[in-house]
Amino acid sequence: MEWLKYLKSGMQLLGPVKELVEQFEVEGNGEEKKKAVLDVIRELYDQGKDFGFEIPMQKELVLKIADKLIDIVVNFYNVIGFFTHKDEK
Repeated sequence: MEWLKYLKSGMQLLGPVKELVEQFEVEGNGEEKKKAVLDVIRELYDQGKDFGFEIPMQKELVLKIADKLIDIVVNFYNVIGFFTHKDEK
């Protein structure tokens, strides 16, 4: 059941993605912030094996899942008002 492994790994990415989205939150530049979060995830993937941490998926799949998770987290925070926009102040 390969899909179950991917589902579990995707769920394990949710917490770190959420934390990174929050850390990179400054007003404006949404695409640049998203790229910064993905860059950190890419670097963690590359360096993780040096620290005994490996994700059992190909890097491109991890980044694809992380990309979608970023959108979900940001949209959720926008809906609940956690993130505000200039025109909303």
